[in-house]
Amino acid sequence: MNKATLVEVVGRVVSTRKEALSAVDAMLNAIQHTLRSGDKVVLAGVGSFHVKMRKAKIGRNPKTGQTVPIPPRRAVRFKMSKDLFQKQLTSSYNQDHLRHGSSEG
Repeated sequence: MNKATLVEVVGRVVSTRKEALSAVDAMLNAIQHTLRSGDKVVLAGVGSFHVKMRKAKIGRNPKTGQTVPIPPRRAVRFKMSKDLFQKQLTSSYNQDHLRHGSSEG
């Protein structure tokens, strides 16, 4: 799903596409602002986003083979909620089970 699809889904609930776009933009801006400030974003039933510091490390330029220092940086991590994990696990099992047929006789 991309932003346009999300706007389309929200547009089914609000009266205009413009309102849907504003709502999606407001939500995404709030999430970005919260993560930039270093706080955690928790969406019940979906999961949580948090910022994690990545350590400095030595990389390698693949073209020249020269070592290059990579500075520490912040990275956003997503942790799926237990409910969503269980639903996804069950859904994956059901899809595989249906695709390959039942092994029970």
